Amino acid sequence: MSYEWFLWGLAAVSAAAVSLALASMVRGWRAKVFALVVLPLALSAYMAARSAARGIDEVVALHIFILCSLGLALMRLVFAGWIRRQWELYDREGRWAQMTPRQLAVFFAALIAGMAGLGAVIAGVEQVLF
Repeated sequence: MSYEWFLWGLAAVSAAAVSLALASMVRGWRAKVFALVVLPLALSAYMAARSAARGIDEVVALHIFILCSLGLALMRLVFAGWIRRQWELYDREGRWAQMTPRQLAVFFAALIAGMAGLGAVIAGVEQVLF
């Protein structure tokens, strides 16, 4: 397997992971279809077109896509309890709770740390395999 095929495979897995993460946060079959099919295809097409227009190397663009999509999927797992409580509040009162600045800071810190950790793991796997 070549390095590029490895990255394309990992990008496909990443797209599937973020699709499942997003689909688990929406209700209704139309929203789930949108999250599972339309959104990952649109994101992939946007990344490809944007990278080609700016002359960004394919390998760099794939790394960015993989880190962003796996990072978001990881945050869905990390904050699953908070998301569940938000849905319970919405079902009970018909509204979402407002995020505090502290919660937002925790989310972004976790996202950055998660993406850094994923980047280190991917780099380690690449070193071992290639």
